[in-house]
Order: sequence, then structure tokens, then C-alpha cells
Amino acid sequence: MKKAFVWVLTFALVGSWSVTAALAQGPRSGFAVLNGPSGDTSVQCGATAPFTMHITMTSGVAGSVRVKYRDLGHVDYAIPASTTVQISLGGGGRPGSDDIITVCEGAGGAVLIGQASLLTAQGLPHPFLGDGTAFCTFSPATPQPVLCP
Repeated sequence: MKKAFVWVLTFALVGSWSVTAALAQGPRSGFAVLNGPSGDTSVQCGATAPFTMHITMTSGVAGSVRVKYRDLGHVDYAIPASTTVQISLGGGGRPGSDDIITVCEGAGGAVLIGQASLLTAQGLPHPFLGDGTAFCTFSPATPQPVLCP
């Protein structure tokens, strides 16, 4: 009986280790939802290695979606009233510059509802993003926030 227990415990530990190792090597992802009418002001995604970020936002009022980088560079994408914009972009290639990307309402009065998501093959959640355990968070932003607009 003791031998059987030891074997079962050994296989359980080895099995969980191999699953954990496989997950640690595989793609990682996260998302955050922006609900402007409920008071959210931004969503942020970031990682410690290159990543792909997907942004989908809609607004009932014309305005713009601001995509702001950690180095404070930004791009405003026009959003007509009652439409949706979808943006895919790469980030994380220049630490301190594009390793955290914030999405928020830009000029013009858009009230955004949507999500941002991140997919990385090797990165970990950015340590400055929320509590450092998620790839994406919603407002309030980070210990070192990228303010919008």
C-alpha cells in the first residue's frame, strides 16, 4: 500500500511539473475590458518580451481612440459615431518605450466600450502593470501610469 501511494504521488508530481513546464513555455495572453460609460478611463497591456496586441473599441459618439506608448508617444485613431475600430499592433520590442501600451479616449468626445488583448510567446506580465501578475489591466492604470489623453 505504501509503495502504491509513493508511485501515485511521484506520478502526480512529475505530471504536474511537466504540465507547468509546458505552460511556462507556451504562448501567454491576457485581456482587459474598457467600459467608459461605467467610469473606466483606460486599459493597459504589457509584457517583458515582444507581443501582439489587439484592440476592439466602439463608441456611440464620434471621436478618437488613443493608443499611447510608455515613452508617451501616441496615435489617435478616428472613430465615427456608432462604429467599431479594430487595431492590431506589435509591442515590447523596445523596453521602456513600447513594453506597456495604454488605450483610452482621445480627442473628440468618444465614449469607448471594448477590449484590449495581448499575446506573447515568451514574455511575462510587465512588473509595472497593476500587481505584476496580469498582461492587461483596466483603469486605474499602473504604479507609473501612462496618462490619457
